[in-house]
Amino acid sequence: MRLIEDTRSTAQSARNGADASPTVEARILHELKHRGPCTFETLTSTLPHCSWNQLFMAVDMLSREGTLCLRPQARSQYLVSLAVPQRDANRPLSPAGTTEATGLITCHIPRGMKEAG
Repeated sequence: MRLIEDTRSTAQSARNGADASPTVEARILHELKHRGPCTFETLTSTLPHCSWNQLFMAVDMLSREGTLCLRPQARSQYLVSLAVPQRDANRPLSPAGTTEATGLITCHIPRGMKEAG
């Protein structure tokens, strides 16, 4: 019953937009921007005000839309990280020195962390 309640409250908050507190998705993105990549279990302990179900649904949605990347680590562990837009080598830098958006997304693996093989 708890899963259904969490799902409903998350969906209602997303539709209404009236809730003054940040969405679960915004909280996850904030944590990853400030802390860097971490396991899903670390996210659950870092965001205790969100239920496991809310976090799972939000990470699933964000990874499907290309905002987050999930990388298998150890058994039943996943590294959650922000997706990094990939610059097309044939496209020039914009005048401001930033790359133009290409729509391609790639996962950034921080130094010292190995990709599961």
